[in-house]
Amino acid sequence: MESDTVTDQQLVERAREGDLGAFDQLVVRHQGMISRCLFRFCPHQSDLEDLVQDSFIKAFRKLHLWKPTAPFENWLRRIAYNTGHDYFRRSKRTPTSQSSLGEESNELILGRIEDKMDVQEDYQITEQVQQLLAELPADDRLLLTMHYLEERPLAEVAEAAGWSLSKTKVKSFRAKNKLRKLLNRYDISE
Repeated sequence: MESDTVTDQQLVERAREGDLGAFDQLVVRHQGMISRCLFRFCPHQSDLEDLVQDSFIKAFRKLHLWKPTAPFENWLRRIAYNTGHDYFRRSKRTPTSQSSLGEESNELILGRIEDKMDVQEDYQITEQVQQLLAELPADDRLLLTMHYLEERPLAEVAEAAGWSLSKTKVKSFRAKNKLRKLLNRYDISE
């Protein structure tokens, strides 16, 4: 079978039987998607590579738990989000004061996120957003990252975080208010 015509389910079944080459094909197939998911959590290249690798190691160890009732990609994405959330929780970085970034740069941070821009500009904006998010509790960072930066529906955020939908809505409201206060503190326009 050609690797393009083999489904994720077939590769998972082969990997479960001990075919490491099949799992390698899954990694190659989904590595870009996992990197994009985790980039919003961690734009630092060295940490990002570690998080991607950690996600695939966790997936390999839990491969027996995947059920083909949902797409493999969704299951893998959930593992990546949880890995990103763990990174937030254990992150001990002290964020740089936003005032040191320059007034002009601060005014553009959130507005430019939605614009389509080249990779370098997106990376710089993400660095600044990460500095803002680093000042929030881990649950708030996870929720804001998944819902607003990754544009995931609240139901998917709730499922990934293990919260009820109503709890997720309340946490979203509170997280937005915390972010708004943070933006006001640094005199950044929304």
